[in-house]
Amino acid sequence: MTTMVTRRLICAAVAAAALTAGCGLSEQDKPALSGPSEFGQSISVAATPDRLSQDGVSQARVDLTVRDAGGKPASGVTVKWSVTSSTGVLVEPSAQQSTTDSQGRASIFVTAPAAPAFLPSSNAKLTITAEPVGTDALSTLNSRTVEVLLVPPAGTLPPNRLPVAAFSISPAIGNINQEMRFDASLTMDEGEPCNDLCSYQRDFGDFETNSGRTITKSYGRPDSYTVTLTVTDSRGGVASTKQSLTINGPAPPQARLTITPASAVGGTTLAFNAGGSTVGIGATIESYVWEFGDGTTATTTTPVTSKAYPVVPMESLGGKQMNYPVTLTIFDNFGRSSVATATATALPTPEP
Repeated sequence: MTTMVTRRLICAAVAAAALTAGCGLSEQDKPALSGPSEFGQSISVAATPDRLSQDGVSQARVDLTVRDAGGKPASGVTVKWSVTSSTGVLVEPSAQQSTTDSQGRASIFVTAPAAPAFLPSSNAKLTITAEPVGTDALSTLNSRTVEVLLVPPAGTLPPNRLPVAAFSISPAIGNINQEMRFDASLTMDEGEPCNDLCSYQRDFGDFETNSGRTITKSYGRPDSYTVTLTVTDSRGGVASTKQSLTINGPAPPQARLTITPASAVGGTTLAFNAGGSTVGIGATIESYVWEFGDGTTATTTTPVTSKAYPVVPMESLGGKQMNYPVTLTIFDNFGRSSVATATATALPTPEP
């Protein structure tokens, strides 16, 4: 009997102690929420598929799932959506905002941007951000992102590389009226001969232009020329190159001038003779331009002309003569020129 009473007293004491400490224990043992402060224990986001053909029409579905601290779906949670593209192209989600359903899920669709003109140097992607909206400051920490890889459609061209313009001239040094061959078959594009896939435009340096991969042409005047080739490939890439070309011709003209007599009394007719002027075989002297030193000029097609200078009265110059610098310029049929000079002297008229 005594043992039984003692046992009951001990039990009663234990029970009383437990009742006394009950409130304090319940406050200390309350578990803290993990994950978002308002939306539950976990937030997850996934895209299906996570690779899209970048064709302007393919779509991926993006699902956000929110669960509470007990692991149950959290419905009625408002979610804000945004999409960014690594290409900088604007991509809008199918909805700017949605609400989780009874399964704790909110979904949108994203559409791939239009196909790129050329293959990108690195994979493009879309980054989709889902942000559950709450009433506390911690809600912004609960945003989640998922990436969708963008795959260029089959057949997308690589970036265009400019052609490499090149041409040959044969012969390397030509003569007037000789047929010259200009061949741009050496031009390359994308590492291959461009041939007729490119267009060719030439400036021959003599105010003449022409197109064509291989052409012939002659020059009618000896000179040094700069030949420019401009090449355009099938995708609009442009490149150019230049070469110098020498065209030889007959020896250039050499002017010679004699005056007969070289000095005479004013009023005497003098003969001006350019007959000693020369030009190489295959060229001709076409004109003679005379400047007589007294302000008068003449142009002839023959090498001789004549002129009389004014009479010089002895008393007006105190017996001094008048010297006239004469200049002859000759031009050949190629437009080349040469100059010669001489002096014509008009002597004072003797006193009677």
